[in-house]
Amino acid sequence: MHPPVRCGIPSISQYNSVRSGPLFAQMEQFSNEFLAANSDGLADYARKWSPDPLHSCFRQWEYPFVFAKVTEHLARLAATSRKVVLDAGSGVTFFPYFIASAAAGAEVRCCDRDPGFAKLYSQINAASPQSVEFRTADIRELPYEDNSIDIIYCISVLEHTGDYRKVIGEFKRALADTGILVLTFDISLRGEYDIALDEAGRLLDTLHAHFPVHEAAHSYPLQSVVNSNDILTTDRLRGYDNVDGFSLPPLYRRALSSAKRLLLEGRWRRWSYNLTCYGDVYRKSDARDD
Repeated sequence: MHPPVRCGIPSISQYNSVRSGPLFAQMEQFSNEFLAANSDGLADYARKWSPDPLHSCFRQWEYPFVFAKVTEHLARLAATSRKVVLDAGSGVTFFPYFIASAAAGAEVRCCDRDPGFAKLYSQINAASPQSVEFRTADIRELPYEDNSIDIIYCISVLEHTGDYRKVIGEFKRALADTGILVLTFDISLRGEYDIALDEAGRLLDTLHAHFPVHEAAHSYPLQSVVNSNDILTTDRLRGYDNVDGFSLPPLYRRALSSAKRLLLEGRWRRWSYNLTCYGDVYRKSDARDD
């Protein structure tokens, strides 16, 4: 059994707990073996995105958070029911294969709009004990029937789509009435990157309008939480002794390279990036398939 992973904005203490637990150790071993087994095929992907997704940005909290919520819901589904899990905006990582390895009988699907990923998934499936289905698709137009997915998870993608209202509508359409949406997204605390604090509040309002049942306590304003000295942020992770192999993904590294140039011009404060992340579980209704 893994320890509970709470919804909302994670604290450094929660992050420590997750990272020091047996679930993370198991996940890290699986990820290392996945990267070693698929190093040749993933070489181009690693240069564009990240050579080690588990150790990028907030993934060391996000992956255990999502895994815990997905497996908890799978355990609640009736033994005779279908179990379909969708990784929306998946990229190409170890994570859907890790879920498939732990969730016997579940059908794990992935979709992403990059057409080059189809070949990668085909290569990985051919050599892996687990197999996942990949479809080239934009998450603003999911190629799945209404009420056909039991669990949708989306990890730090929604804030970069430019049209999160349409994406949330698609998630609701494709999700089964007894299904769940497990979602994480980044929040830019200084407002210079997707998605600023005010817009994050509007994003949460949109989510709550579509999914009236959710796990995190939203009675507090986000501002009161992000003012805490204990929340997980990129600023705190950069100097954190316990973060082995922490690195920003290439997109952020390119942004920081530009920021360093601006530092020479005396404009670093405006363009220095500091992010936190948010995670929650959403339902269409209180209906459950227990």
